[in-house]
Amino acid sequence: MKEQSPIREILAQLETLYEILAQLETLYPDAPLELAYKNPFELLIAVILSAQCTDERVNQVTRTLFEHYPTPAALAAAPLESVEEIIRPTGFYRNKAKAVKGCAERLVLDHAGDVPKTMEALVGFPAWVAKRRPWSSATPTAFRKGSPSTRTCCASPSAWASPRTRRPKPWKAGS
Repeated sequence: MKEQSPIREILAQLETLYEILAQLETLYPDAPLELAYKNPFELLIAVILSAQCTDERVNQVTRTLFEHYPTPAALAAAPLESVEEIIRPTGFYRNKAKAVKGCAERLVLDHAGDVPKTMEALVGFPAWVAKRRPWSSATPTAFRKGSPSTRTCCASPSAWASPRTRRPKPWKAGS
């Protein structure tokens, strides 16, 4: 009997993940977003900080961060060391500080301080590759287009799928 290749094994696991996410979307279509924010800018920064960190910790950190730097312009002008110190509790603080500061700079320089409403406009932002999927889940909330799906770390299966991947069949218990 031929052993399954690692790539096929990963693809099988992804298919299972898509099925689980589809079921979660069905069971919890209006799951609330746990990140605290007042505007799309705050949500964008919170999503970037949420990597490998609890939403509770991100909310604690962003409260302080936005007291010091409430706008993209203020955060863009902030000393990197100051941003690092504030976001240190989220882990990976050096990389995250560069990412949030770089994001704020891009918002100011390219978008007059406003968060773009399309995914395409955000793709070139710092730290974007890692945060594209979570932001696609948070975007409806940021711009009041409806509810995000499941949770910030779990975008809808269609958001996770590449253009070559078709949406999986809904998961059924016992299958």
